Amino acid sequence: MIKLGARLQHINRIALAVAVGFVTVCIVISSFLLGLFALIDTSRVQARVLAETTAAALVFQDAKSASEMLQSLRNSPDVIDARLFGRDGQPFAAYQRAGAGSTDGLVGTEAAAGAAVPAAALADVVVRPQHIRLSQPVLSQPQAAGHITLTVGLGSLYRQTAWQILTTLTAALLAMAASGILLRRLNASVLKPLIGLNALMERVSDNDDYSVRANPSNITELNALAN
Repeated sequence: MIKLGARLQHINRIALAVAVGFVTVCIVISSFLLGLFALIDTSRVQARVLAETTAAALVFQDAKSASEMLQSLRNSPDVIDARLFGRDGQPFAAYQRAGAGSTDGLVGTEAAAGAAVPAAALADVVVRPQHIRLSQPVLSQPQAAGHITLTVGLGSLYRQTAWQILTTLTAALLAMAASGILLRRLNASVLKPLIGLNALMERVSDNDDYSVRANPSNITELNALAN
């Protein structure tokens, strides 16, 4: 046999855990997606700026200047790899963050075939578990002089999400503790009249004294039971 108070506590704990878990998952997912969209927007701007600054170097075939411009990405810790391609799709200049390992697989197949890539095909953003890759055409009127690919790691976004999970769970546990105290008091206010009625029935059963009366309750169901 399980006491009513213990069962109510068990139900309350399950309900709180489900509610807190659902809210935590929603917060974490929304935070991650917002961070991902913000990173994509920032990377788009960065790729566009690089395309504009390297356009002249690409047109005049100045690989040294293009490489120096790409080296400015050292100040962007999330950027793993950047590659500049000519109109024929051949690599022209590249930047790779130290310690990033091989990034050959990060660059899409649009440059692998060595063919020119239409500017419209470079608008897509590829999202992978560890990075995002953006392609931006390098424009030189009246046509594209080439394109640049930018690979941005998601490490900082994952760390931010992990911190968000930690803070959310901490706040959720504190909320669960506070709610548990309030629910225990609420349960006690409901159980106290029931315990009184149970004691009264035991007294009647033990003494065969049917003259005793139960105190009325302001809870409809308990008052009906007392009557």
